[in-house]
Amino acid sequence: MKGLRASPIGIRKRKMIRRCKMLWWVLLVLAVDAQQIRIPAYVGRTQNRPVVRVIPSDSVVIRVRKPDIPILGTSAVLNRSSVVTRIQPILIGPRVTPRISLLGVLSSMGLRKMATLVDSTQLQTYLHQAGPVTLFAPTDEAFSLSTIPNDQKRLRDFVLQHVVQGRVTPMDVRNDITLPSLRASATPLRLNVYEDGQMLSVSGSQFLDDPRDADNIRIQPIDRVLYPISTEDLVTEVKLTFPRMYEFLLKASLTPQLTSGTFTLFSPTEEAFAALSPEIQEKLMHNSTLLRKVLLNHVVPGTHYSAVLAHGYSMRSLGGEPIHVTNRRGLILVNGVPVVKTDISVTNGVIHAVNRLLLPPELYSRRRPVTMAPPFKSSPVPAPPPINNEYIPIPVYMEPPPPVPRTLTKTIVTPLNMPDGTQATFSTANSLLRRSLLLSTLRNNGSDIGFTMLVPTDTAYAALGPKELDQLRRNSKLLRRMLLCQMVEGRLNITSDGKEKDRPIRSLGGTIIISSFNGGNSMMIGGARVLSVRQAADGLVLVTDKVTFPPSPRTVVDALSPFRKFNDFVKSRTQIRDSLVTDGSVYTIFAPTDAALSLLSPAQLRDQNFISELFWSHVVPGAYYRTRLSPGLRLTTVRGNTILIHRSPSGALYVNEKPVTGDEITAGNGVIHPIDHLLFIPSIAEIESPSPHDHHRVSSPHHHDQHPASTPHHHDHHHSSDPHLEDDGGLMKIAQDFNATLFLDWMHKAGIQNLLRSKALQKTGCTLFLPINSALKGMSPTLRSITLRDPERLKKFIRFHVSPQVLSWNSVYDNSFMPSLLPRKRIRCNIYAKDRKPGILTVSGCRVTAIRQLAPNTNVTVAVINDVMTPPPGDMPLTVAKTPMLTNFTKILKVSGMDSMITSDGPYTLFAPNACAFQEMDPEQYQHLITNRKKAIDFIKKYLVKGCYYSSGLQDGQTLLTEANTYLTVKITPECIIVSEAKVLYGDMSTTDGVLHVITSLITS
Repeated sequence: MKGLRASPIGIRKRKMIRRCKMLWWVLLVLAVDAQQIRIPAYVGRTQNRPVVRVIPSDSVVIRVRKPDIPILGTSAVLNRSSVVTRIQPILIGPRVTPRISLLGVLSSMGLRKMATLVDSTQLQTYLHQAGPVTLFAPTDEAFSLSTIPNDQKRLRDFVLQHVVQGRVTPMDVRNDITLPSLRASATPLRLNVYEDGQMLSVSGSQFLDDPRDADNIRIQPIDRVLYPISTEDLVTEVKLTFPRMYEFLLKASLTPQLTSGTFTLFSPTEEAFAALSPEIQEKLMHNSTLLRKVLLNHVVPGTHYSAVLAHGYSMRSLGGEPIHVTNRRGLILVNGVPVVKTDISVTNGVIHAVNRLLLPPELYSRRRPVTMAPPFKSSPVPAPPPINNEYIPIPVYMEPPPPVPRTLTKTIVTPLNMPDGTQATFSTANSLLRRSLLLSTLRNNGSDIGFTMLVPTDTAYAALGPKELDQLRRNSKLLRRMLLCQMVEGRLNITSDGKEKDRPIRSLGGTIIISSFNGGNSMMIGGARVLSVRQAADGLVLVTDKVTFPPSPRTVVDALSPFRKFNDFVKSRTQIRDSLVTDGSVYTIFAPTDAALSLLSPAQLRDQNFISELFWSHVVPGAYYRTRLSPGLRLTTVRGNTILIHRSPSGALYVNEKPVTGDEITAGNGVIHPIDHLLFIPSIAEIESPSPHDHHRVSSPHHHDQHPASTPHHHDHHHSSDPHLEDDGGLMKIAQDFNATLFLDWMHKAGIQNLLRSKALQKTGCTLFLPINSALKGMSPTLRSITLRDPERLKKFIRFHVSPQVLSWNSVYDNSFMPSLLPRKRIRCNIYAKDRKPGILTVSGCRVTAIRQLAPNTNVTVAVINDVMTPPPGDMPLTVAKTPMLTNFTKILKVSGMDSMITSDGPYTLFAPNACAFQEMDPEQYQHLITNRKKAIDFIKKYLVKGCYYSSGLQDGQTLLTEANTYLTVKITPECIIVSEAKVLYGDMSTTDGVLHVITSLITS
């Protein structure tokens, strides 16, 4: 019975518990539905105990009160005497923090007038509740030039006219889109993008810098007050405001055309029509074609407010005539005609009033010259298909020469039938060339050198999009720069030796990079893949799959400016900057963002060696554009680190499994890829690698020993007693045997006596090129003194004599290279074996007299050399230009235009006459050389020999065939070397593409 009596009570109790649980879960669901919550304080069963907890700002606030204290909005506070008696059914989410004052932010931005209007209309609370919203806030100067309503209701609408729903950032702005404002009538605001995103506007008011957020309100400063856009379309507004213009539009049947699309109309005022002469009025009234053309010359596609017109602008009207806008001390002129009223906004455009008609040339008594191409009739450009597998190398198709030779202009207009059955057409390229007036230049080209043209296909131009194409057609200056960038004077030498090669070439519009890869079967130029090579009678046509624009940054140093911290590394190390810009090399830089570099410690950032190592660990020799980065590609940085390329199925690019976060930045001598992680972080304790090389300029090169002895050298009385070099694996013994101990003392003086023991060199093996003592003592006193006084210069001098590669007779061949420990400074190896027993091996022109292996555990090879190696300062044209005694020869070389041929077809040996030699030449003959290109080419070829002939490679009685098919005869005396009766004054000046010798007289035979 007792159990039965307890049963109903237990049932009721269980039901009550279930209901409480359900109610609790409902409250939780309602709260969590908004956001996940945390209750920071727990209240036990003893409710008369004071509860004190520290409530984090991101937690749920539970308001409590005493039974005798009424609830007063948000004034209830949890204190020591509070007792939890009721939980209000209001849970405040974790992200609801105290509101940021809109008025305070406006005042701090200097927008005090807008703050006053928001305060007087009591809109602050309303805007917070309506958020997220964007408030376009005019400056105080803009308000001072405008009339503000006095009526409170109109003033409220006036403020709300500047507010739109949602958060509008510069990235969200698209051209010619409208957004409804929050005013009662929801009048729209029009957003526009001008100058490739450099200028943004809202209903004609320009966006200013420094937008800010006040809680959920985006504040965007603007330079003008916004007024409601007319609810009428363009034709209706013209009918109401410019009745005479409307009559002419009706007569020309143009009203239907102006109702579809957005337009800018430069409408003449009534006075402008009244000022027309009777003759012109009669022509317009009786010639409907002419009237239509005149009216369409006042209409421009798109919406162009005065905000962009005030900066100067060029457009093309629907009638085909160019419209040039200028700003003369605040007065906007359209083709010289003043604009008397601006920015009459309508639903499909904007109207500006002008006080004269814009008449075509045929209506002037004195015709003005036509400066632009015939009118372009816009036609819709199909959207380009998505590019798949952009990284797959495309073999260059060498088009067979046509039976009848074609000119460049004829080749450009002729379609190309590709091996896969597709046809490439070039109508867009041809029309742009014609429009820029460069096509007529090619037709009238009287040069016997010709041009190499980069011609993108129609598909490549279509990939730009209609907007970019239209901008090219409007902006004649940009169009001409782009096309000149695609023109190279002379025929490019595109023959390949099967090796990957990147070299900068000078186009008529700037420097671009030509790359050969994929075993020499594929080419890229300016980041575009070369699809085909077409021969022309007066040049060469390279068909590309991408439009090449002139790189705005000249060098990768200039292109690093967006990466502030990484760029500071370059600024703080002049050696890095000089290495990147002075030696004519090409680089790819994976540039970490500031956020990635912020992870480094202050000690690391203060260590100059660490900075140098970190920088060069992210630099790869060569130009690796995005389209060249294929999956699985392994790149080696300047410091020898390996970078592995990976691509996701969607095409996203990864380096060492870290994403490339932005678009590539192209420069005249390389390309930059942004990354948000560090690829390598060198250890400070293990840094043994060289600092970047400070390029030497050729000013007073010394004369090398012309007859190095091949027998072991006699010892002098200089011996090193450095205790640090005792346990060196036999290095000191070799140095003493060949009288080469002075170099080891220099290593100790530079503090890098343990350089050969570094882990990296021990792992890969290395070669020390050890100059004999007489070579070091034979350096010019000035150069020797400067080198020994400057520790950094001394370190670089020594590091150029170390290669992270083992030298052996079996591993080298003539004109091969070995890397040195200086970035992008290679050691040229030559073998002179013809008519010699034994053959001679030289490195950077220095004869190798012995090769010795140190102890097996050191993995070090020592090559004893008879002279001091000097790193090349650059290519041969640069070295010639930087040599003061070759000023006359430099002028002739520049006129000849053979720079690219010498740098690309090398190696060459150049015997260049000095300035004194040209004093023997007849002035008239010299004038012909610096004005006639053909004579300049013939002159240069007489001094240019294919191959690399250092002094050690020349023999008495040897003949050298020049590029002019003449012979130079070598004569060697105990005092000097004579080449065809011209004495060699300075020899063995190494360049990246050969060797330069300076001679004292002209070669006459």
